Amino acid sequence: MQHDLPALERLEKYLQDIQNPYYFLCGHVTVHIRFLENGNDLSTQLKHYFSSYYH
Repeated sequence: MQHDLPALERLEKYLQDIQNPYYFLCGHVTVHIRFLENGNDLSTQLKHYFSSYYH
């Protein structure tokens, strides 16, 4: 990723590179993101995850 590009252009390049923002590789780890229709928003889920992780 080129850090000299404006943020919007970096984001566009990132999305072009990974092709599917809901299913991609991060190093050797497969990341698959999905959302429940009536589930918590991402911010709430991340807060819950990290608060349970560090206790």
